[in-house]
Amino acid sequence: MKKILIILECINKNRSSEGIASVNFLNSIDLNSYDIHSVYYQYPQFDIDKLDWLNEGIKLHKISNDILDFSLSKNNKIKNFFSSYFGIVPLKEYRVLKFKRKISQLIKKEKFDLIFIRTIATSGCSHRAVSELSHSFDIPILSYFNDPIPYCLMPYPYSNGYTNNPNFDLKEKKIIKAVINKSTAIASPSQKLNELFLDFSQDPNKKTFIFPHIFYEEVLSEKEDLSEFLDFNKINITHCGSLLSQRDPSGLLKAFELFLDDNPEFLSKISLNFFGPVTENHFPVFKKFKYKDCLNVIDKRISHSKSLALMKKSDLFLLLESSFQHSPFMPVKLAEVIGLNKIFLSLAPIDSETRRILGPNYPLQTEALNIDEILRILNEFFSNKLDLKDIQGQVNMLEPYILPSTVNKELDTVFEYLKDVKCTT
Repeated sequence: MKKILIILECINKNRSSEGIASVNFLNSIDLNSYDIHSVYYQYPQFDIDKLDWLNEGIKLHKISNDILDFSLSKNNKIKNFFSSYFGIVPLKEYRVLKFKRKISQLIKKEKFDLIFIRTIATSGCSHRAVSELSHSFDIPILSYFNDPIPYCLMPYPYSNGYTNNPNFDLKEKKIIKAVINKSTAIASPSQKLNELFLDFSQDPNKKTFIFPHIFYEEVLSEKEDLSEFLDFNKINITHCGSLLSQRDPSGLLKAFELFLDDNPEFLSKISLNFFGPVTENHFPVFKKFKYKDCLNVIDKRISHSKSLALMKKSDLFLLLESSFQHSPFMPVKLAEVIGLNKIFLSLAPIDSETRRILGPNYPLQTEALNIDEILRILNEFFSNKLDLKDIQGQVNMLEPYILPSTVNKELDTVFEYLKDVKCTT
């Protein structure tokens, strides 16, 4: 049985998309085929005591937060001073040190066949720790990137390609290039994200793997009270998740206004719902929406299980991505809505991982600011001109891509590759 050391930075599925993705990834692994040890270190603000949503067969090794973690996470003056003048973030340096200590202890005790590293957002602490230790062991390293790292590699409008701290950017870029260089292979949930890292590292021969986000079905309570969120006397069109500043709902809201202008009989029948934290710059757009009785915005974080229940009970789900030209991310919500067998409206750039997965023939997709196309889709959806049975069939055909078996197949492929590498070295 192959033994894998998986290193994580967030397994709190109620706090981040990477938390959800990491939990689903761990739970998907066939423990009859793989012996899994996992080192995890929660961000101080995401810390949790009980992990009852993880498979009990996974051997967990927690790196606990202490007073220094909490102090460094809250003190922005210290953070800004060190990042501006020395190109470092003290909390990151402390995390890297703690990771290195824990990983070194485990490697001395256990014989691992693979180190699989995950991170959160643009942190990279886990990656850097393994990279700096790599000279001390002979274990294959698979570095998984959920997002572009460092932040200046994020596509527009998340980043302009730089920050206000050029010293910090330069150092972070060097660190990630070193991580890629010292990794046996790299992986991400997205083909387009892998391509971004190959281009950045200028190493087109680096082996890549795709571990798409997985839907690991939870047992959802049919008795859960959702009346606080949904009016079941209406047609519910729902967006669940953080509405970041880069996810612009203005095109959708304008198209809905135009639809309701032309179809006033739907004014009492439709609820356009947004559940989750809303970035401040979106509130003026919501305030301008003239059909207030059709708009339901609940600006607060809700539990993952409740989010899934709301998605399941809604009539049409909204997948809203960046309104600009590129989006290399695979949204966790894409895996979830496919796993729930829900028809959904996708508002994503043409050059996006979502479009690549859905293919050009999925009819409920356009760009976030393409008001005319959104309006056309709404008119066809509500006038029953769409073949919903055929669309449902397209969604169902995508299901194998996001099932737990995909993780195990790709892990098998990784070990086949490692076998070939070993034979040729």
